[in-house]
Amino acid sequence: MSSIHSRDVLIRGLRLGLEATLTAHKEKILVASHGLDGELWYPSKDIYLPRRYSANDIEGKSICREALKRRLGFRSGSSIIVGCICDGYSDIHNLKEAVHVALCKSAQVIFMEKLGSVVNSTVRALKEEVKFINLDDDIAFVEGYNETFAHLIYAGSDIILCSSFEDPSLQIAVKAIKYGCAPVQINFPNDGSRQSEGRDCRNRVMSKYIISTYGEFSLLQALDSFKNDPSSRDQQIKDGMVKVLAWDAECYELHWEAYSSLRKL
Repeated sequence: MSSIHSRDVLIRGLRLGLEATLTAHKEKILVASHGLDGELWYPSKDIYLPRRYSANDIEGKSICREALKRRLGFRSGSSIIVGCICDGYSDIHNLKEAVHVALCKSAQVIFMEKLGSVVNSTVRALKEEVKFINLDDDIAFVEGYNETFAHLIYAGSDIILCSSFEDPSLQIAVKAIKYGCAPVQINFPNDGSRQSEGRDCRNRVMSKYIISTYGEFSLLQALDSFKNDPSSRDQQIKDGMVKVLAWDAECYELHWEAYSSLRKL
């Protein structure tokens, strides 16, 4: 099947009374992830940005960053922006800890609900959890998903929080890298390590790159690297923006592999 979700998430989420059966035979389920729409999610072509940019012409990202600050009412300046499009799989306590770390490092933080305005909103719950923190207008919450605004969040942020690098579609992490952000996972494997194996991820090349480059990075380390070694961080960001272009081709190959296997049955 083709999905933006992992095999385990699909098995748990079908809610058709088939979870036990599908779990027992999950090795027979092949999930081929969607690629990204190259016309829609591409900073050099993005119609929603105040200024388009690329790895070879990165100036537009600074303009997008300032545009995001103005829209959110953040103070202008050199503060790092940490963005998060909440996908419903992020642990609320890990998100709360991320807020503490970011604000202690004088970063500015934006959370947007990916699923729209819902009763069990992650953003609403997080907003309630951190309401006693002295925020000083350095954090913003958007409870309803807005596609246009989401593009500006990716373009204007320096760091994007991801629920996990175990997600086989890597949609949030890939968008982050494509838009010149450092992806940082906040949910980690059960063994407590930060390093994921990408074992359920069919997009092997991109998964290995993300895990090898960012798998050991905590939010604190990412924030420190932007402050202490900006030239190396900038080069890593540009390298990633170029490398991610091969991801759609890999998705196509996975779909063709799955289709060919079905024809042989």
